[in-house]
Amino acid sequence: MRAQQARQLYLEHKPYQGDALDRHCQRLAAFTLLQAELNGVELDPDFVAATTWLHDIGLLVKLEGTRNYLDRGLRFVEPLVDSWGLPDHQRRVFEEMMLYNHAARPVQGVCEEAELMRRAVQVEHSFGVVTHGLDRARVREVFGQHPRRGLTPVLLDFGRITVLHDGPGQLWHIFRPKLRDSPAAS
Repeated sequence: MRAQQARQLYLEHKPYQGDALDRHCQRLAAFTLLQAELNGVELDPDFVAATTWLHDIGLLVKLEGTRNYLDRGLRFVEPLVDSWGLPDHQRRVFEEMMLYNHAARPVQGVCEEAELMRRAVQVEHSFGVVTHGLDRARVREVFGQHPRRGLTPVLLDFGRITVLHDGPGQLWHIFRPKLRDSPAAS
């Protein structure tokens, strides 16, 4: 149910033709669940899919008064996520998955589930060169099921949006963030 709602919101704001960005979200969900399985962490597949459908939405919407696309995305989806009635810990997991998934290195203090998604993003963006322990055959299988074809122009546009809208200085906060208090963590 959450994944359907998240996908619908994503589709309403997706400016790109084709399904390259859709497949990116699907690969990210698959890699996150594989990381969870590898590390013995229980994650609800519907919750993971919902999160991955929304993880880049801050790049697709305009919303003033936010520091960067990560903050913009989290603020934009807040009404939808509020409607899910997540328990405090799961809300924290969602927020940290949204805010820290592009961190180049582990962020001290981030919940384990968000760290697993961060690793999944690295598997995705390294074309499977970085696996964080995942079986390479399973990684290839995910890329086979959801090919990367057509994603490069979308990612280049994401870079353009980030630099032009958020400013190049925000790249540091995206790729080398520090843990901040999440509303659900308090």
